[in-house]
Amino acid sequence: VWLDLLGKTTLIYMMSAYVFDIAVIGLGAAGSMAAIQAGRHTSNILALEKNACIGKKIMLTGGGKCNVTNNAGIDSLMNAFGKQGVFYRQAFMAFSSRALIDFFDACGVEMTIEDSGRVLPKNKDASSIVGALGRRLSESKAKLIFNAPISGIAKEGARFKVAIKAETFYWAKKVILAAGGAS
Repeated sequence: VWLDLLGKTTLIYMMSAYVFDIAVIGLGAAGSMAAIQAGRHTSNILALEKNACIGKKIMLTGGGKCNVTNNAGIDSLMNAFGKQGVFYRQAFMAFSSRALIDFFDACGVEMTIEDSGRVLPKNKDASSIVGALGRRLSESKAKLIFNAPISGIAKEGARFKVAIKAETFYWAKKVILAAGGAS
């Protein structure tokens, strides 16, 4: 049984041999964006989230205003991460702060840039960001499963076995792990 974002239930008979192209683990900001971007290349995506909805932590950022990104240049962003900043260079080059602002503008969420460089939705409401991600996820045709904490991931041959319970597992050719931190 799959649950979509609108709460409709759709039955899908899934043999244990069915293999998704991509499994995305976690539907916070990074996982949602990963599933949306992957959906531009394939509709055979599985997205698993341990919570009952997407973006639970997004709702807390910036005191509920949702600090989406910072308008600083790539070098400034990398410096903000210290020694690990070099690790992020390729990601910042591939998808800049400007690209993220444009993404949300295209989703109908007008953004504002504060004097400090912080970028927030103009309405200063994190739910507008979560709603935009939810709409784009729905358009991506990803199969979304909520309340699905991952109990294990194992590579078996050319595919990954992703387990959410001892008896419940899914197969995928690739896995994007975007489960976030322990907070």
